[in-house]
Amino acid sequence: MAKSKPKQSQRFHDDGPAEQLPLPTLSRWQRLALAFLRLAQGIARHGTDIVGVLLLAVALIAVLALFNLSNGTVSNALADALTSWLGWGTALAPLSMAAIGAAMLAHNFGRPISINWWRVIAAEVAVVCALGLLQLLTRAPLSEAVAGKAGGIVGWSLAVLVGDSLGASAQPALTAAFVLAVALTMGLTPGGVLWALRQLQLRLGAEPDDADEEHVSTTVVAVPTPKAAAQLADRPREKIKFTKRFSVEPAKDSKPARPKKRDDRLPA
Repeated sequence: MAKSKPKQSQRFHDDGPAEQLPLPTLSRWQRLALAFLRLAQGIARHGTDIVGVLLLAVALIAVLALFNLSNGTVSNALADALTSWLGWGTALAPLSMAAIGAAMLAHNFGRPISINWWRVIAAEVAVVCALGLLQLLTRAPLSEAVAGKAGGIVGWSLAVLVGDSLGASAQPALTAAFVLAVALTMGLTPGGVLWALRQLQLRLGAEPDDADEEHVSTTVVAVPTPKAAAQLADRPREKIKFTKRFSVEPAKDSKPARPKKRDDRLPA
């Protein structure tokens, strides 16, 4: 008697477990490189938020240290560095950091803000030019600049560099650079400035009476004199000739159609 074949489910049940391939072993340096790669991917994904939080934290620490509300090694060193380098412009550093940090985190609250970095750079250039002008106007020595007066170390260095290069033209040059940087910060391009000056010139050149008067367009109609009207009436009119260039066929009476012969099978 022939043996019956085992069922499909029984055959798979009787098979042994499949062999599993061994996982590759990583060395310590490979695991360290993989950890750095994952960290870099996380930073790249949330880099804007991380930088925004760091800027807000540094700005808060700087404000607390400048107002002597926090005494610590890091906060005191940060306050001394800002005071020595920026002088009277020390308060602008934490304000700018807080503004940029808040703009970077604004997209998390449903209000994304696009940062124009060129305008940010122009604002920083304007601040540096202002510090140099303060140093040129006050003529404070280096000891006072390091102590946090006038333009600080940044303003003193810029004033010395521009003063040695341009001499008496240093202050006008820094003033022009400051005005240009402020204009770029406000988004004013050279074309926009020229257009604004042109509009201002047109407004100043227009007379006040002309601006209030309404522009009325007039049309002059020539009225013929009686003599000219009589000459026009006596002038013979030309006859208009019509030329017939098509022919119309005369209507013909069509004969009535003959009725068909009545079938004999129809009732009378």
